[in-house]
Amino acid sequence: MGCAGGNGLEQFESTCVQRVVAVDINPKYIAVSRIRYANRLANLDLRCADVESPGLQFEPVELIYAALIFEYTSRRRTTGP
Repeated sequence: MGCAGGNGLEQFESTCVQRVVAVDINPKYIAVSRIRYANRLANLDLRCADVESPGLQFEPVELIYAALIFEYTSRRRTTGP
């Protein structure tokens, strides 16, 4: 989540993971990630989407890394009834 230009994707070994799903809202970042890693990670699934969009759906994964999402978004406050 919030993969930007793919920083961190170099840590994955294609022989050790079945697939990697990377999501970012910026299509330019997705394009950079594709150039950098599409040949290195055979099962790289790049998605250009807003992580809050109900349209963002993919098969279940074992791990979600979303540190930048939590770092750069503010908490939403909700009020009770």
